[in-house]
Amino acid sequence: MKIHPNGTGKISIGTTLIGSDPPPKPMTGSESLYGFCGWLTTRNIPITMSAKHTTCGEVAELIDKFCKTNDLDDPRDGWDKNLTHPKENDAKNNK
Repeated sequence: MKIHPNGTGKISIGTTLIGSDPPPKPMTGSESLYGFCGWLTTRNIPITMSAKHTTCGEVAELIDKFCKTNDLDDPRDGWDKNLTHPKENDAKNNK
């Protein structure tokens, strides 16, 4: 994965597509995650997500809004069986 500083204190992730068409839809899983997190970090309304803060319902509503705005499919039955969470210490150390 390519991460490009854009000179404004922000980054671009992936290949820069200057003067070309955007990639075909639908977005990949990683594109969706980066897009969702990018949207969260640019909102004026703050949200704090952790076991001690936000309720799942609040986050689910934001995910639903993002998915509908981007014409993403609903989760498939059993999608959670393909999910692996990083360990807490791995997530903290970005490993």
